[in-house]
Amino acid sequence: RQIKSAGLSVRQLENMIAVRFRKTPVKSKSTPEKDLYLKELEERLRRKFGTKVAITSYRKRGCVIIEFYSNDDFQRILEILGT
Repeated sequence: RQIKSAGLSVRQLENMIAVRFRKTPVKSKSTPEKDLYLKELEERLRRKFGTKVAITSYRKRGCVIIEFYSNDDFQRILEILGT
């Protein structure tokens, strides 16, 4: 009845139960702070391409995402890349 009257979601109920039976509080997952070098590279690429750029890094691997918003925008980015 309490759950129904409070309008809790299943996820909220699960968290309530976990907290009640757990001795240590649940830590929320936070995304690790990006390396300052990667932030600077993202900013340089944003200025070069004139659009949003995201760099993710995992150990020795990574990914560079360059967003475009239209076919013309995509062609403009390809020209900058020299393809």
